[in-house]
Amino acid sequence: MRAERGRYARGGRDRRGGERGMYGWFWRHLPGNAWVRAAISIVLGLIVVYLLFQYVFPWAEPLLPFNDVTVDGGGAAG
Repeated sequence: MRAERGRYARGGRDRRGGERGMYGWFWRHLPGNAWVRAAISIVLGLIVVYLLFQYVFPWAEPLLPFNDVTVDGGGAAG
């Protein structure tokens, strides 16, 4: 009798036969066949990107130091 080494000992699958990790959980809980799941995943990804660009990045921009630029007067300018 061979002892199983941990939860994911059989090629990346858990004991119930599902894929491991967050993406496996996400994929298993989407409705439809593979094409429908892929389409839903793309739409959800686009929604996340939209929300990031419209709300999260503008909120975080003043908190980031990208506009604090210091330029010396000295140097070899042409």
